[in-house]
Amino acid sequence: MPKKALSALPFIDIHTHRIVSVANIQAIENVFAKDIHLFENIKEGVFSVGLHPWHINSLTFEREISSISEIAASQQVLAIGETGLDKLCNVDFELQKQVFTRHLEISGNTGKPLIIHCIKAFPEIISVYQKSGSDATLIFHGFNNNISIAENLLRQGFYLSFGYALLNEKSNACQVIGLIPVDRFFLETDDSGNSIEEIYAQAARIRRCSILDLKIIVLQNFENCFKIKL
Repeated sequence: MPKKALSALPFIDIHTHRIVSVANIQAIENVFAKDIHLFENIKEGVFSVGLHPWHINSLTFEREISSISEIAASQQVLAIGETGLDKLCNVDFELQKQVFTRHLEISGNTGKPLIIHCIKAFPEIISVYQKSGSDATLIFHGFNNNISIAENLLRQGFYLSFGYALLNEKSNACQVIGLIPVDRFFLETDDSGNSIEEIYAQAARIRRCSILDLKIIVLQNFENCFKIKL
């Protein structure tokens, strides 16, 4: 790749809750199901759209899933989610699994990756995924767990995305990211106040590579996972 082209490679932020309009950053902005009505007025940017486990309401989730399904085909929607399972929230766990299964169906129908929120429910995520017969691609965002969990998810063919936990030298994320195969990880800012440049700098330091090398790696992962060219 020519030097000029290399210098123009973007920082890819796979999952953020902030509006990003910086030329050298390709960010997937998260849109919660309850905010889908705002999507019609958004003309620029790319997004993920889903029903977060925290927001599931037994009276409204069917309508929200329907809205997600309708908008999922939009070219601006690159991923479905975030969605998943969370054992620490107050939403009925069986209902969470039902909603997660519906997201797997949407992801499978559109061929778009699924951004996963998972709190203390990794075995259940895998179980629901396997029982569904889905071939959806899962990306576990904000990964900050031990190497055993990471290896189990990687065996399933899933991706891991690392964020601001990398800035804590004692975090699981900081210990694990250096052990992840080059073709199985992404970087993100999530809802933090940190910049994606900070996250890249720390990840490059831990993996003992240059930021440019890291940009190339993440870009290749992005294009392989999302099946699009930047």
